[in-house]
Amino acid sequence: MFRLAPLGIIASFFLKGLFVLFQVSAIWILISWISGTMMPEIIDVVQLNVTSYLYPIFAGCLLTLASIFAFFSKWFALKSIKKLERHVVNLASGKEVSVSDFRNISKLMLAVIDSLVPFIFILCVLIAWSTKVYELLPLFFIVLLSLAFLFRVGIRYARRIFKTTIEKADKYEYFDSEEHKKFHKILMIPHYIALVIFILISIAMVIASIWVSSSDNLISFGLLPIATAIAILQFKSFVGLIVRIGVYSENADRVCRFLMPISN
Repeated sequence: MFRLAPLGIIASFFLKGLFVLFQVSAIWILISWISGTMMPEIIDVVQLNVTSYLYPIFAGCLLTLASIFAFFSKWFALKSIKKLERHVVNLASGKEVSVSDFRNISKLMLAVIDSLVPFIFILCVLIAWSTKVYELLPLFFIVLLSLAFLFRVGIRYARRIFKTTIEKADKYEYFDSEEHKKFHKILMIPHYIALVIFILISIAMVIASIWVSSSDNLISFGLLPIATAIAILQFKSFVGLIVRIGVYSENADRVCRFLMPISN
């Protein structure tokens, strides 16, 4: 897809990065303004006292811009996916590719694009913490391995739940039927996966906080605490990706058969 629409993919990644950056900046400005500890460099540029109400207004504008960047990031991603769909149509020529294959591969590719920038951002935050507090490096390594393991287990779990075939019930017998129960179970899959991931992250945060607070050389971490909070929120992108890989893997396999010529 990158070869078919390089500018669209780059634009989508760039705007997604701006979305994360503006979120961090806006929250940091708000917290700094409330605490009355704005960085002198920003005060010198803005030429306003730290008590000025223009700071929270500026933070609100940054959040608005962040939402606009997120919107256009998704728009460029969908445009790029559309080129991939058109390419598959030309290669398939009426063969065994259904409408559901196109829809599901689009959902999967959109989830992949949405997750790549948050993944890079999370890695940058982990690297920044490890350079500040070297003792945390083993802990972060363990967390990454654990998340990789949970990612694999989550994909298998989602695939198994969605592959379970149940006979469809009559509309008068649907309530409390096996189909009804399975549907509600499917709706809870992302929440089960998110629960496990965030429990692991919460435990790691508690250990890291205790570790840092007990350090003899306690330093100012600047934007890192805010960036860490934003990074944790980005994990929700991986929950959707795990579910979509598990559910739409068969559709992706069928579509990939027709993408071989472009890789040669």
